[in-house]
Amino acid sequence: MTTVTFGPLSDDSASINVSGFGSSPSGDYLGIVVNTAPLQIDAGSTTVGSDFAPGLGDVIGRDLASTGADFTNSVISWQVDLPPVPANFIPGTFNVTATFASQLEFGGAVFSSTQPNALNFELLLGVSSVATFQAQSGNHTSATLSGNQVSGDPVTTVTVTATFPNGNSFNADSEQFRLFSDSLVVEGSFQIPEPSTALLGGLALLGLLRRRR
Repeated sequence: MTTVTFGPLSDDSASINVSGFGSSPSGDYLGIVVNTAPLQIDAGSTTVGSDFAPGLGDVIGRDLASTGADFTNSVISWQVDLPPVPANFIPGTFNVTATFASQLEFGGAVFSSTQPNALNFELLLGVSSVATFQAQSGNHTSATLSGNQVSGDPVTTVTVTATFPNGNSFNADSEQFRLFSDSLVVEGSFQIPEPSTALLGGLALLGLLRRRR
């Protein structure tokens, strides 16, 4: 058998499925920073306010569940597409390891001691969830996830998502977050038959066919 390795493959640019502005853009928003002076998100011309000093590519949000905006169903995500596995790979030899890390800042008032402002992170190998982490304001300044699959079926994607718990997350004008220095890194391997083994197998099959004739 020959072991084929791939990676490290990485994604350090977050994407958001639903972002934008509420009725008060300076106070209600979710997006990716595209300009820092003035502070703008999502390629819009609207200037937003923040207690942070974010950099380009950072994710920032404020007042996500108010009468002016409701982004609680939005998903921040990172995804790595894996290389295709050849048809002759040896079943049960596909291995993959994924690690995710990001830095966090929280601002404003914590909703409560038992229901803080939070970001729910999840790591998926294909469609299988392998790790979760809830980053909470007042408790965490970073989020890390890691997971692996050993000797399983091939997967085509590795994804990390960050979502907001409904009803208790960033629902007052002062509550905000910043997510930065984020990266998802994936490595893996699988095995294929040795070329000589495949050739010998083919020759043996030819010999068997000749005998049957």
